[in-house]
Amino acid sequence: MMYDIYMKSKNYNKERMLDFENKIVKSCRRHRTSKPKGQIRATSGKKGVYLNIEINGKRTSVSADSRIAQQHAQWKMMDLMKKEAEKNIRQLEKIFRPLEDFRPTDPYELREKLPLAYRGSVSDEFIGRMGYPTAEEWAGWTYEHYNAYPEGLIHTSARGINMRSRAEVLIADSLDTLGLPYHYEEVIHIDGKQFVPDFTIMIPGTWEIRYLEHLGMMDDPAYLKHNLEKISAYTDAGIMPYHDILYTYETSDHALDSRKINTLLRWFFELD
Repeated sequence: MMYDIYMKSKNYNKERMLDFENKIVKSCRRHRTSKPKGQIRATSGKKGVYLNIEINGKRTSVSADSRIAQQHAQWKMMDLMKKEAEKNIRQLEKIFRPLEDFRPTDPYELREKLPLAYRGSVSDEFIGRMGYPTAEEWAGWTYEHYNAYPEGLIHTSARGINMRSRAEVLIADSLDTLGLPYHYEEVIHIDGKQFVPDFTIMIPGTWEIRYLEHLGMMDDPAYLKHNLEKISAYTDAGIMPYHDILYTYETSDHALDSRKINTLLRWFFELD
């Protein structure tokens, strides 16, 4: 979600965030027409939620995916998004401070705040038209790189990114093939601690952030000890194995190949 993009990566930038919220306001103004006639109401029954529309005292049953229900829901959703974005703009313009109490406009959270009659009629496809970053835009954002040990960046991905191992190159190329945008060795800060996952990955369409760490020398005792401590630190920071972060492993006798990597990525990101 949008909260993940800004808060987990700590990629704060006043101009970018103002631009983001202003795009939401402009998009709502551009797409929002006059308020549809009537009022959509919802009632709950044994088989689910039933919608009806009342115009001039006449009540008619409608479905959540009907055009009239979508028109009402989208109008209400844009009204909510515009007000939320305008509030955020006022806060940003007043003072730019560490954003522990600031949450960018998140359409998925706002959709849950809509009255029940509107919720089911606001599709993900509609949200995607309202100015949220595409996968390609997010992948191109500047971010804080890990700059230590540049001499170890001796392998190159198909996209021309220098990396530290052959396996990381295979992972990067698989992410590109699967359409999963990533940042390589992005520095993230959580609760005052610094982490550098090998890959910070955005799930297109949901804007959720996930991580991937490749552990390539697990038969080396010192390396194993260090990385078990790293896994524990991630867990203490709330980055849970195989929920928020995927770990891949290699030893000198058991190397990863593209087939295994694709299988793991498809499973973790639920692409099958």
